[in-house]
Amino acid sequence: MNSVYSIDNGEDVITCLGVDGQTFLMGGVGGALQVAGTNPTFTDGVCCPAMDASEGCAATCAEGSGFCASKSGGLNPINNSFLRKFMWPSDSSNCDSNSNIEIGSTGSATIKKHDFSGVLPNSGAVNWHCKWKISASDSLVSVPATGAGFEATTIASREANGWLQVEVVPVGFDNDVIVVMQSPEALNDFNFRDITNNPAKASYVGKSSYGRKYVFPAEYDIFIDVSPYKYKTNSEEQPTVDGGGNV
Repeated sequence: MNSVYSIDNGEDVITCLGVDGQTFLMGGVGGALQVAGTNPTFTDGVCCPAMDASEGCAATCAEGSGFCASKSGGLNPINNSFLRKFMWPSDSSNCDSNSNIEIGSTGSATIKKHDFSGVLPNSGAVNWHCKWKISASDSLVSVPATGAGFEATTIASREANGWLQVEVVPVGFDNDVIVVMQSPEALNDFNFRDITNNPAKASYVGKSSYGRKYVFPAEYDIFIDVSPYKYKTNSEEQPTVDGGGNV
């Protein structure tokens, strides 16, 4: 199981990544990056003017490291706007503290529900970025997406891992629901016009909508990022009653 701790210092990732040479970290006690065997915590992050011994900035960030991000020309360039927003720390007052979902058996269905307080949509929730991580247990994955040998595996061998089907059902809002796929302990940029054929660097990010279902290879980690701040333009849906919104 691969998960993430986050640094106890919430900052604005979008502003941080607008400055040359700065790096944003989400994950790692004392500045370390994502590590195996820990429970996920997404509530904090830190903007580092330089990767040095200053508080929370001693990590070694490199291309593909999870979770660190920089602008073009930096240590781990992340240009996809949805992935940049994904790095925004979760709002601890409004998001689920139990953010880890591990699938432990083949053919099983897991339903995870989080109720939001107040009326939805909530225009003040644009930067809540509530996150959940979905992964298959190690016992279900015969060809894990880690180690140097993974790059040389074939599609046929990886299909033995099976698949994760994911559906996010928003009640009381349409925007935003972001779905992300990454290799364990990694953060790779995503450009739908330039898809890599290297399975170790595989990445996906998309904006979901009601009723959409996703199917991902089970060896990868799936992340859900939710900010319940508005309905789509021209939507006929009405605001919920207090406490009636959920995901």
